[in-house]
Amino acid sequence: MARLFPSLPRVQVIGTDDAPVIDPRDAPFLEAAELLTPVDSRGFRKIHKRRLREGSNREYFYMSYKGSKAITEELLLETIPENRVSQAALEYMGYDAETAAIIWRRWLYWMEKSQTCQGSLIDIDEDDSIQFIECAAWHIHFFLETTELNHEGKDDDGIWNDCFDICGIGQKLRDESMLLCDFQKHGGAEACLEWLKKKIFGRYQDLGRIQEESRGRVLEREKNRRTIEQEANGFFSLNGNEYHWWCEDDVLRVGQLWRRMFLGLGTIF
Repeated sequence: MARLFPSLPRVQVIGTDDAPVIDPRDAPFLEAAELLTPVDSRGFRKIHKRRLREGSNREYFYMSYKGSKAITEELLLETIPENRVSQAALEYMGYDAETAAIIWRRWLYWMEKSQTCQGSLIDIDEDDSIQFIECAAWHIHFFLETTELNHEGKDDDGIWNDCFDICGIGQKLRDESMLLCDFQKHGGAEACLEWLKKKIFGRYQDLGRIQEESRGRVLEREKNRRTIEQEANGFFSLNGNEYHWWCEDDVLRVGQLWRRMFLGLGTIF
């Protein structure tokens, strides 16, 4: 069975699609340090820029972890989606809310059809499955192949704005395009649509980098925990973002109390 979109090359994707952007084991620590906000009703949360991805701590070294009233939240925090595969992720990648909702419904439909085929006698190769980023990029690819715009009397900026309107591009990518040099916009609609695909894929990869950095923090905490446990007589238990240290005497005492309770010799109080 041929792939649905053979013109979209398979590339090495950073991170994992079926996982939150911030590791659930990492989130409580960031929230306790006021470096991560809870998820809002639209599926977004904000994280301090020094905790985004590898190298962010050096890149934003001049930013304090807690800003004064003179420093706006927008300068310190980056808005990210809770999940990498979500409608919020499509908005993060560059689409406006309305277009993201359309693409998200399309993705859910394709996934439903894919599961139907897998449950039937139809053979589907693993390489034929559709990736989320392909669904997002296909929206741009479709207009690149099928749309004929009337460019008469329009300069490059006008042509690019038409492409943004047709493809449903959000304000953030529109603002980024304003920073491009004039020669980068030569090539009309095709140049614009190719630029959009690269930006959308780049932001998708950024979510993967944030995932990897979050998982790295989890692994570093676990490494430090094991080191301490090996050098001392006890172990840590984790409750949310709080580690509790249990020494051997604590473990023995709790074991005796539970034994008394189960034998009916008393309570643990």
